[in-house]
Amino acid sequence: MKKLKLIAFVAAFTLAANAARAQDDSALLDLLVKKKIITDQEAEQTKSELAQQYASSPAGKLNLSTPIQQIRLYGDARLRYDYREGNTQGASGGSDSSNADQIRYRLRIGADVTLTDDWFLGIRLDTSNNARSTNVTDSQGQTNTAPFGKAGTVTTTYVTGVTVKKNAAGAVTSVTPTTATAVSSVNFGSAIFVGQLYLRYKPFSWLSLEGGVLPNPFIATPMVWDPDINPSGVAEQFKYTFGPFGGGSTTAGYDKDGKESKGVASAFNPSGLTLDVFANFAQLVYDDASPENQFSTATSSPAGRNDTFLLGWQVGSRLNYKGAHIQIAPTFYDYTGEQNSDFGAVYSGDPGGNQTGVNNLAVIDVPVELGWQSWGVPFTVFGDFADNIDANARANEAELTLTQLQQAGTPLVNTNGTPFAAHPGHNDGIAWQAGLRAGQIKKKGDWTLAGYYQYSGAYALDPNLVDNDIFDARLNMKGVVFQAGYALTDAVTLNLQYNYGRRIDQSLGTGGAGGTLGTSTSAAAPILHNYELLQLDINVKF
Repeated sequence: MKKLKLIAFVAAFTLAANAARAQDDSALLDLLVKKKIITDQEAEQTKSELAQQYASSPAGKLNLSTPIQQIRLYGDARLRYDYREGNTQGASGGSDSSNADQIRYRLRIGADVTLTDDWFLGIRLDTSNNARSTNVTDSQGQTNTAPFGKAGTVTTTYVTGVTVKKNAAGAVTSVTPTTATAVSSVNFGSAIFVGQLYLRYKPFSWLSLEGGVLPNPFIATPMVWDPDINPSGVAEQFKYTFGPFGGGSTTAGYDKDGKESKGVASAFNPSGLTLDVFANFAQLVYDDASPENQFSTATSSPAGRNDTFLLGWQVGSRLNYKGAHIQIAPTFYDYTGEQNSDFGAVYSGDPGGNQTGVNNLAVIDVPVELGWQSWGVPFTVFGDFADNIDANARANEAELTLTQLQQAGTPLVNTNGTPFAAHPGHNDGIAWQAGLRAGQIKKKGDWTLAGYYQYSGAYALDPNLVDNDIFDARLNMKGVVFQAGYALTDAVTLNLQYNYGRRIDQSLGTGGAGGTLGTSTSAAAPILHNYELLQLDINVKF
């Protein structure tokens, strides 16, 4: 009888934790009978008791539609202290400094829905409508919004017309403006936005097709892709594992959210050698011009605009052996339709010029990783090398733009206040990163330490994709990053990040949309001479 109660308790606990696995519990009891651990009568009695408990439990009343096989809910909440400062240079001259001291938070809630016939639906809701950040700054700091408000608007008074009064002789006696108030900006505050929404079809174990607002389909570093960006489009992923050779079995690799790793067929194989070969392709909607062609009017015939697509091709491999691995994932990124789109202006990166254009970008990117375990601690050497093979043309276009601005009399100055000179031959199209990480956080008491150096050439990368914390989302910057983390519990983690960077080429600007210190995408975006960042997080996963 004690044995029967023990089996019933274990099975009941499993069923209460996940009611959808009732059939698995039945199979477990059948296996125990087969192994002669319990009798047929004990198994049938346990099944009967479990069925009664399940019918009366809240989980048993959950009614899922027929196509849904399983739903996995997950999420995280983060509270962050963020401090950053830098010395800047405006287009009109004179050096200046800027700093931001902020309390920020984020919330992400997701659901992985396993459907019938090899289909999968992914959903994630985020705070913030910023593509490169899910953070919300406490109280937002915007004018005319309520303190502690969850959302609000900023209104501005505009002059919409003028009433002129004249006397009998025709002389103007008074001029009275007509005004109106309109909303000039919106503080979204704690609003929730769709961060991910995608459908995946996996007809074979080695092929996955997906479309929608996707998790990044590429293996990439923050040097090239901000981790918060979820691109829109379609992706095709292939992965196949050879082995194991020499015994053992492979296990699926998982990312920080507990989901199967992108593009990697398996993780460490403790006893045998395996080779994972993968390929990731994507066609991403970079800018959807709508309408592409406008109706002509009596006074104008607007030129048509193009949809811009970011195309990526990645082919790589990962070799695993006894807790060690080496991975390489060469990638090529290219753009179509950018010449006549919202991002069609020629990129300059200099004060007075465009900061976000994607002309002449054809980037070869090679992230690499080497991992092993020593003294029971996992170590990882990681790096990334990127080369814009069209950097010469991108630099020449920027130089031509600068010359035109100077001929037009635009006031451009350098660091020391002298005129911002032309810079022929300054065509830095290289970016690279190299670092070391020790430790790995999975459960309470785990820790991690990491440090790396990053160099981002002025014409090497897409300024709209790079991490918006490191170097405040700028190019033509180099510096160091240090990171540390400690798990207070299985779910609660403390993280620390420090970053210091400086301008590489003093004759070039620091192009990019800018992060907290330089949010302007206008031609007056300041040059960032040096930059410092400190972030302290407490993160809860659930």
